Amino acid sequence: MRRGGERGLREAFGGIALALLVCFLALSGFDFYISPTPVAMVPKPDARVGPLDKIKVTFNRPMATSRTKVEIYGNPIEGSKFTVDGSWEYIKSGQGIVFTSSTILERGTYNVIVHAQGNELANWSFSVAHPQPSPLNETPSILGIKGDTRDFSAYYAEILRAEGFMSFRTITLADFPKLELASFSSIIVSGAVDDASAARLRVWVEEGGNLIAIQPSGVVAELAGVTPQAMARGAGYLKFDTSRQPGQGLIKEEIQFHGDAVRFAIHPETRILASLRFEGSSETHPAATLRSVGSKGGEVGAFAFNLAQSVVYTRQGNPEWAKQDRDGLAPKRPNDLFFGNAKHDPQPDFLDLAKAHIPQADEQMRFLTNLLMHQRRDATPLVRFWYFPRLYKAAIVMSADDHGTKNGTKRFFQLLDGVSPEGCDAAKWECARATSWIFASSGLKDRDAKRYAAIGFDWVPTFRLTVRIGLALPSMARLRAI
Repeated sequence: MRRGGERGLREAFGGIALALLVCFLALSGFDFYISPTPVAMVPKPDARVGPLDKIKVTFNRPMATSRTKVEIYGNPIEGSKFTVDGSWEYIKSGQGIVFTSSTILERGTYNVIVHAQGNELANWSFSVAHPQPSPLNETPSILGIKGDTRDFSAYYAEILRAEGFMSFRTITLADFPKLELASFSSIIVSGAVDDASAARLRVWVEEGGNLIAIQPSGVVAELAGVTPQAMARGAGYLKFDTSRQPGQGLIKEEIQFHGDAVRFAIHPETRILASLRFEGSSETHPAATLRSVGSKGGEVGAFAFNLAQSVVYTRQGNPEWAKQDRDGLAPKRPNDLFFGNAKHDPQPDFLDLAKAHIPQADEQMRFLTNLLMHQRRDATPLVRFWYFPRLYKAAIVMSADDHGTKNGTKRFFQLLDGVSPEGCDAAKWECARATSWIFASSGLKDRDAKRYAAIGFDWVPTFRLTVRIGLALPSMARLRAI
C-alpha cells in the first residue's frame, strides 16, 4: 500500500512538472516544431518530362514560413551546372510551394531543394527531354504555334493529348520562320500572326495544308474567309451544325462557352460550322467556320472564340471569383468559383445548371477533334488513340468523403467489390473502384485497407502531427482507389 502510494505521488508530481514545463515553454514562445514531409512533387522524383517552367511541392502539414529558401540547380546535356532563376509562392496556406522559372527549363537534369527554418524539407531530381515523336509516325502530323502566354495557346497541346493525338509538335511563333512546314498536315495557330508568318501559312495552305486559326486577324483572317469585327467580352451560348460533319454526333442543343469572342462577318464561300450568341442576346454570330483554299485540298477553319480558354474556364470556374467565399460556407472551395448568388456580389451562376447534364468542355474538345479529322477526309486520316481501354464508350470516376463514419467506407468498398465481375482485373478497368477520403479515426482497420489495396485499391495514408503546448492534432488520412 505504501509503495503504491509513493508511486502515485511520483506520477502526480511528474505530471505537474510536465505541465509546468509545457506552460513555461509556451509562455516563453518556445514551440515544438516537427518538420513537414513532402507528399507530392511535380515533376515526380526521377521523372522524365517535357520542357516546363513550373515546379510544385506539397507537404503533409503547413510549413514554417520563416527563412524559407528554394534552390534549383540545372545540369544541361551540354555546358556546366547553373542556378535556375525564378520566383516562388506559397499555396494551400503554406502547405506547399510553386516555383516559376524565369525561363523554360530545357533538356537536362534538375535538382530541387527546399529549406525552412534551416531544415531541409525536400530534395529531389528530375530530367527534362524534348518529347519524342510518336512511334506510330516519326514525323509529327500536327503543329501547334503558341502565341502570347496569356492566350491559352499552350493548352491546345493538352487538348490534343486528351483527345488521343500523339503525333504533334508545339513551337513558339518566334521559332516558326525556321521550321520546315512540308511534313505537317495540320497547323493550329492562335491570335495575331506577323505578315511574314502569315505569308508562309498562305503558301502552305495553297499547297494542300489544313489550318485552324483561333480568333485570326489580318492576312490569316482573310485566308479563312472572315472579317473580324468588335471583340465582345464575357460568355454566351454555342450551337453546332449537327446536320453534317464536323458537327455530326455532337450535342444538338446550345451549350455555354466562356471567355472573349470576336464577331465575324463571313465571305460568301465560307461555311458556318457553329454559331454563338452572347449572354442576354438573341442575335447569333458565326462561332466556327471553314473555307477551301486553292485546288489541292487546303482548308482553313476559324474560331471566333478561344476554345482553349473556354475549356479551361468551363472546367475550373470564373477566375475573377478566385479567393472568394461566395456561397458563405467556409472554407473557400472550388465550387465558389462557380457560385453566382454571393451576398456581396449577386450574379448568375458561372455554369448554367440547366446544362449540368452536358459535358460542355468535352463537347468543345470533340468539335476540335472532329474538325481536324474532317479536314483530312481527302487524305490519310490522323492517327489517334481512343479515350478508354478496350473501346469502352464511357468511364465513371467515383470519389466520396467518409465524414468520420464508423464503417461507411468499408460498406461502400464491399458494395463495389460485390458488383464487380468475378476474377476481374482492376488494371484492365474491369472492376468497380472508387476513392474514399477518411479521417484517421475512421472505422476502416489496417487489415481492411491492406486487403482492399491487394485487390486494386490504392491506400495512401497521410498524417500531420503538430506538438504545440502538448497537443497532438491528427490530420485527414487518405485512402485513394483507382
